[in-house]
Order: sequence, then C-alpha cells, then structure tokens
Amino acid sequence: MMILVIIFIRLVSKEAPRKKKISQDILICPIRGVLKRKKYAANEQIIFEYVIRLGRDGHNSLRVDLAVKKNGNFFVVAEVKNNSRELESAIKHQLLPAMGILNAKHAIYFDGTKKSRVYTKNAIETSCDETSIAILANKKVLSNVTISQILEQQKYGGVFPSLAAKLHLENMQKVLKEALFKAQISQNKIDYIAYTEKPGLVICLQIGKVIAETLALYLNKPLIPGNHLEGHIYAKFELLGQTLDDAVGECLDKVSLLLGYHYPGGPVIENLAQKGQNTYQLPLTKLDNTYDFSFSGLKTAVRLLIEREGKELKVNNLACSLQYTLAKILTFKIKKVLQVKKVNTVILGGGVVANKFLTNYLKKFLQKKDKNIELFIPPKKYCLDNAAMIGILTYYKLL
Repeated sequence: MMILVIIFIRLVSKEAPRKKKISQDILICPIRGVLKRKKYAANEQIIFEYVIRLGRDGHNSLRVDLAVKKNGNFFVVAEVKNNSRELESAIKHQLLPAMGILNAKHAIYFDGTKKSRVYTKNAIETSCDETSIAILANKKVLSNVTISQILEQQKYGGVFPSLAAKLHLENMQKVLKEALFKAQISQNKIDYIAYTEKPGLVICLQIGKVIAETLALYLNKPLIPGNHLEGHIYAKFELLGQTLDDAVGECLDKVSLLLGYHYPGGPVIENLAQKGQNTYQLPLTKLDNTYDFSFSGLKTAVRLLIEREGKELKVNNLACSLQYTLAKILTFKIKKVLQVKKVNTVILGGGVVANKFLTNYLKKFLQKKDKNIELFIPPKKYCLDNAAMIGILTYYKLL
C-alpha cells in the first residue's frame, strides 16, 4: 500500500516569476523537470497531479497531488522518494512559493525511503457527552483519555446539550494534560491536530472545533477534521441504509426510562434480560425492501405494552424480548444486503456493540449464513465515543 502525506494550508496569493494560470482557484509555476500533469474532478474538489524529477539521472522523483477547494482551502499530498531533503526543499522553496504560499511551515512530508518516520497526532472528540483526547503515533495509540458525563446527565434521562458543552469546557484541560502525560510527549512534538467535525450535537462539536483550532494555531500545525460515524468504522464504505429515527442505542435508552430505570439504558436492559425469557411478541419494524431502519414504532409498542400490562408486566421478560426483536431486525437487514452484495467482512461499531447478547446473536447468524464472512468487533473501550478512533480515521485519510 502506497503511503502519502497531506499538507493542509490556506491559499495566499503572491506574485511569482513564470507563473502559469491553471484554474480560477490556483496559480502555479511548474519547476524544472515536470514529467506529466493530470487534471480530474473528485466531488467538489479540483485535483492536479504533478510528477517532478530533479537531477540529470532522474532517480530523484516526487509526486505531488494538489486538491484545491473553491474556498481556498486545499490539501497537498506528496510522496517523496530517494533524495528527500532536496525534494522537500524544492516543495518548500520552489513549488509552494510559486503557488503563492507565503508560509509553508504547515508542510508534513513523507519520505518513501524512511518508512520508520512517525507522525504524531492529537485527536479530539466532543460530539456528545464524552470529552476525549488521544495521542497517536501513526496507528499506534499512545494515550486515549475520556471523561464521561453519564452521572451528570442521568437526572435528565439523556444528554442535555448545553450542560454537555459546559462540561466539555470544564474537562478539556484535564483530559489534554493527562493524555500528553500518559503518552510521554510534549505538545511541540505533535505533527497535526485532528477533531470530530460531524455529526453530533452542534454545541458540543463547536467546543471541540474551537479547542482544535486554538491548538493548531498555537502550535502552528495542520488541522484535519474527521467524521464521527466514519471514526467508528475507519474504512471505506458505501451507505446503503440508515436509521430514519432512533438508533438501536437510543431505543434501549428510552425503554429503560419507560421502565423506570436510568440513562444509559443499554447496560440496564442487558442486565434485566439475563434474568428473563423471550415471551413478548414485539413488532419487527420496517421489514421492507429498503436497507433503512426505524425503531420509533417498536418504542411506541413497548410503551403501550407497559401501560396495558401495568403491575402484571414481567420486566425481565420484556427486556429479553426487546433484545431478541432488535437482533432480528438487524439480521433481517444484513441478510438483504448479503443477497445482493459480495461481503467479506461485517463491522459492528458504536456503543451498542458493548451489548454481548446482540454481538453473539449476530455472530451466530453470520456463521450459519457464511463461515467465510469475517466479523470484526472492536474492543469495548473503543466501542463508546473516543478520540482514538478519530486519530485512526485521520491517519487513513493521510494515506
């Protein structure tokens, strides 16, 4: 696998000799020895690829991809081979100035001949009610410190956004100090800053973004945003279906509250279910031809059942039946995908993966369906929201 490194810089105009206009977004002056140039579109970005040779023998080479966004922010991806110092100097002192880049201090270079080079990142996750910071060296997690707000949020029966944002501010300094201490690294050794950009509670995401921007500005380092859901997976994927209302974890949370218990509901329902039996017939919602999920009808059915049964309700049995129903809905949708897609691996992500019943049920289903399908379940400490997954995600974004 070829490893590339991304430079994240803001475009600043500057007059340069021999400049050549290639698009409205960028001015560039090719340096000596350009072998080819390729322009193609990728989403909303305009990408230019250059292969540059230095020296008469042509053994020293450099490939530079310039992905320029219309708002002036862009990535420069460069793979350096052989004489990396000469090529890095060419990037910094010839290519970038010719493009109008006044400050190239944000450059991160990968030396193709020195694969032991390690890039250290500081990752921040604040999408909901966990304040988390991780320090990683490439894919290796040096520290992953998380402070949960469960105790503070329980009295609200869920996450109260403004309180979550306030607690993120209170916890951030403590988490950052502990993460750096456990990683045995100083801030000036960080190569770039990563943070969760979306999705999540907007007011909480803003806290993480501001902290990340502040660190990047103070340390003069690149800033790389990450997607929370992609972080749970950190793999290339095609979106086939999604929930139209609640997620599985939210369904468990709300049923727990309906039964008079607390938030979060996942552990509560799992503990109750271990002492119960699957005796209640709950609706298998949205068993249609789509790959989408819907759990709001199931939640309503549980509420009506609780009201109808009253004191006769067998709480443990209801919890057990709920888990079986959720597992059947999930396996129904997975089965539909397997009928039309060639699947080699199934990845389970998110906090609800901590529920052993659901994971064991899905594992048995896949083994019965196709023994060649590999099921990947992350360690429990990485199932819940954490900054390490954002750090890993941005590592792969740099490839």
